[in-house]
Amino acid sequence: MDEKTIIMEQERLAREKKRRRNRKKKRLAGAAAAAMLTVGAWYVGWGRNITVQTNQTSVQVTAQSGQEIVYATLTEVKGNEITYMVQEEAFGINEGPGAYEEEGQEQTTLIPVGTDVITRLGATVTFSRLATGDNVALIMEEDEGQKVIVKVYILN
Repeated sequence: MDEKTIIMEQERLAREKKRRRNRKKKRLAGAAAAAMLTVGAWYVGWGRNITVQTNQTSVQVTAQSGQEIVYATLTEVKGNEITYMVQEEAFGINEGPGAYEEEGQEQTTLIPVGTDVITRLGATVTFSRLATGDNVALIMEEDEGQKVIVKVYILN
């Protein structure tokens, strides 16, 4: 083989190697574009339909015999100790269910560890989810002369 043939062969191999690299890049770019289109189509077609409309969801507050429902607004939350303002549920013409009028009794109590806290969506969470300003329904029952919270419903 002469020198000219060797140089031509090396150039041919370099061109072939470059073509292979370009093919890999094109395949990768095509796969990325297809993935982006798939995700975009999913979001436009289905993704926005699965948002939860919290204004349309609420949980029914129920108490068993021997239990009392106390509607309140939390004024302070420190761990499992809550301070709340007792409310009177109002169902006026201009007010919808869940509107409250203050009754003026502020009380402080402890929520026993393990007490169920139910959100508007019906999920059971811990009392660490409670925050100042929450409207709640406290389910209380008497135990050895003291009222004890047995369940909390978050109403807002």
